[in-house]
Amino acid sequence: MENLPTVDLPASVLKRANFDVVEEQAKANSYTLQLNSAQGNVVEILLSAVYNNSADTPKCYFLDGPAGTGKTFVYSTLLYTICGRVDVISVASTGIAATLLIGERTAHPVFKIPIDLNATSTCNLKPNTKEADMLLKTKLIVWDTCFRTIYFFVQHNLLNLFLW
Repeated sequence: MENLPTVDLPASVLKRANFDVVEEQAKANSYTLQLNSAQGNVVEILLSAVYNNSADTPKCYFLDGPAGTGKTFVYSTLLYTICGRVDVISVASTGIAATLLIGERTAHPVFKIPIDLNATSTCNLKPNTKEADMLLKTKLIVWDTCFRTIYFFVQHNLLNLFLW
């Protein structure tokens, strides 16, 4: 697996194309009206973090809860609200979870995560590529069903990317 060639990401992965801003905002408004108070608070906190460039504003949040509590609905509300205003990426760790998100992408191709992940694995994400540039410009990454091992792996590799 280590000798496989690098494959460029399709344009749909690099930027969600062909969306209608008016339609996205209409969906955002509709979704926002359906949020319960706890979900509304989460959306407000996350939107504030996205738009606030202050160094003391936390930038990493973990939304946890049992199945059926509305996490994906919160993600969708955020994505519809932000779409067209800032660079945002939505991914999931599994293909099934990805089908529930806008964009329907798994994390593996976006972050170049090896399928066989072990202690010595590294991302095949290189500085000065369009994929790296996309990640550096991203204001929000929504990641559904993020396994802890993959999270720490990507966090370490993204930190290396930012330090290049």
